[in-house]
Amino acid sequence: MTVKELKEKLKSFDDDLIVLVSGYEEGFYDISEIRPLKIKLNVNEHWFEGAHEESNDADTREAIAFLGNNKKAKD
Repeated sequence: MTVKELKEKLKSFDDDLIVLVSGYEEGFYDISEIRPLKIKLNVNEHWFEGAHEESNDADTREAIAFLGNNKKAKD
């Protein structure tokens, strides 16, 4: 999804909705950071991995990542 596509999708939602990302194993995280990064596309094959990987190689794509964490974590 591109930023343009994301903006278009977000137009149909109320401005006061909370935005979340999936938690590591269960639950959801609040977005704590939006970070630009360079990625290699479609390098991982396991269901528990994201398809793309951060990389500084020559054949990367520019992207942004919505990152989250559990603000109440005690460990």
